Amino acid sequence: MRGVVVSLKSKNTAVVKVARVLRHPKLFKTITLHKKFACSLDGSVNVSLGHEVEIKETSPKSASKSWLVTKVYDTEKNSTKTSR
Repeated sequence: MRGVVVSLKSKNTAVVKVARVLRHPKLFKTITLHKKFACSLDGSVNVSLGHEVEIKETSPKSASKSWLVTKVYDTEKNSTKTSR
């Protein structure tokens, strides 16, 4: 699953917000649902707020953490650079 890092307040934990889009069955409107996951960070992954990351489910590390950040995607496309 892919999501965006929204919090890094804990030492080895990142909170990742994952969005999914679906269509309402009767109204046929597009709905975006969000869910936050507490993810464990290992030493090889370096993330900061706003990075897009990939997470996968693992065995529980604590009461709230059963997800692991596996990959950080390039965020250069989000930055605005002007060349003249």
